[in-house]
Amino acid sequence: MATADTVVLAGAGGAKSIRRRIREARIPLLPIVILVALVVLGIGADVLAPYNPTKNDINIGGQNIIPPFQDWSHPLGTDKLGKDYLSRLIHGARTTLRVTAPAIAVAIVVGTIIGLVSGYAGGWADSVLMRITDAVMGFPSLLVALLIVTLLGTGIWTVVVAVTATSWARFARMI
Repeated sequence: MATADTVVLAGAGGAKSIRRRIREARIPLLPIVILVALVVLGIGADVLAPYNPTKNDINIGGQNIIPPFQDWSHPLGTDKLGKDYLSRLIHGARTTLRVTAPAIAVAIVVGTIIGLVSGYAGGWADSVLMRITDAVMGFPSLLVALLIVTLLGTGIWTVVVAVTATSWARFARMI
């Protein structure tokens, strides 16, 4: 049975109907755009960054510090050593991806497994697993992450472990 929506989609006004459906679905476009921009900047940081983020350039036009939006060759300005903030921000996106992508992927897997086991088994297993999940969610995430970093030392993989340890419980509770 054809409804009015399917007729509109099949007709000449299909693009208009699709835009209307996207608007009505309330898809969070701004966060999606920011996430896509972060991924693109992280992947293409070497090509997209206008300057080397680690190179010191102490004599930029006779001054060390360029304020933001004063010189369009350095749109976000420079620091005391002449490092370009825009280039450093773009290369920082790569580090963000290196930490968050594996941490969230592992947290999703661990949380999903715990949630599925809890839901499938039921009974005492569900009670025990969900009380552990509640206990993990009850601790402040920042303090747990600081404790993990203090115990394991510094490094990207330590941060991945800390983020995973503080975020798996949300996924388990959702599942």
